[in-house]
Amino acid sequence: MARKSGDNLEEGLDKKWYLYRGLIFDELWTGLFPRNQVRITHRIPEGPTIVGRIDFIHDGVLYELKTISNGYAIKDGPKEQHVKQALFYAWVENVERVRLIYVHLGGVKIYEIDTSRAYEVVKELEERARKLWSAIKTMQPPEREESWECKYCEFREICLGGDSR
Repeated sequence: MARKSGDNLEEGLDKKWYLYRGLIFDELWTGLFPRNQVRITHRIPEGPTIVGRIDFIHDGVLYELKTISNGYAIKDGPKEQHVKQALFYAWVENVERVRLIYVHLGGVKIYEIDTSRAYEVVKELEERARKLWSAIKTMQPPEREESWECKYCEFREICLGGDSR
């Protein structure tokens, strides 16, 4: 809900722009390929199911598309959270070649991702999913994790105990 509208008009417009930009690139680019928006599911034994969508697969290569504000966002290479997402998809879909495509209004950058650690990433994500699933079942918040995503989270103030750092 908060992703679609903000209380502050300017903040809401910024959020709408990010969402719109992502949707436009996603719909227009992935639609150019026959195998696009491939739904994947991974059931964790005696646990939750992780669900996602692969942007597209072409000639045996899995492509994950990311929109960014500008090239500076990837000055140090691909974002680790994006790499993990792509590796998870590759493992579930049993694909050996993965590319991350970063798109911004100034250009495109493509990274070939080494899939040798895909199984490790799957195990890490399974553990995190189990923790979150347990928190939902017991109605107890999980241990607090801090990441770059915190500044975009609609529960930030609750999680930080009113601190809006």
